[in-house]
Amino acid sequence: MFKRIPMLINKIPIILLITTIIACTSREQAAEVKTNPEPDSTTATTMPDNALAQNRQDTLMIEGMPEPVSLNLYRSPQSWPLQFHTYLPPGMEAETTSSGEGNAVQFSFNEARINFFTFPEGISRSEAQKQAYNALGSRSVTPCDNEWEWQWGCYYSGSNPEQVNQILMGEHEGRYFYYLIRYPAAYGDGFGPRYRMLLEHWRWEE
Repeated sequence: MFKRIPMLINKIPIILLITTIIACTSREQAAEVKTNPEPDSTTATTMPDNALAQNRQDTLMIEGMPEPVSLNLYRSPQSWPLQFHTYLPPGMEAETTSSGEGNAVQFSFNEARINFFTFPEGISRSEAQKQAYNALGSRSVTPCDNEWEWQWGCYYSGSNPEQVNQILMGEHEGRYFYYLIRYPAAYGDGFGPRYRMLLEHWRWEE
């Protein structure tokens, strides 16, 4: 019995070493789990405020029939005086131009156009209205109802019954602008819903 005690004493350091290794391994595994937790499938991903979907789904009403469409995001250039974004229906393209007279974005769909024009700072409402009349290109105009919260003027040109010419005048942050809408009258059932969808998705960016 007394002869076995030294053997047991010799094994104590080995037992302590094994215990220490197991404890260290457990702590490392616990630290790894804490540092790299498993993703929680029930937690929603938070998107930054300026993150916008590149595409979104909507429904166009073409000749009274619903047509599901995928819209494409369009954002104004960073240098644009009035920052905005909208979503374009399929087949609609955008092109920007700038000059001393103002800045414009032309949205086109085949032969149809909607031009968004921003006046320079400091121009008065009366001068903006005068230039909008000139852009409409007709002395024969018919007033129309204001539909949008930013709108303060709406006119149709009656000079060409085969061509729809309409201008919508508005203001945002003290800056005047207009949308000049031109398309063949035969495009009415197709382009009308498209440009309205573009305006419905129009949002100003602060």
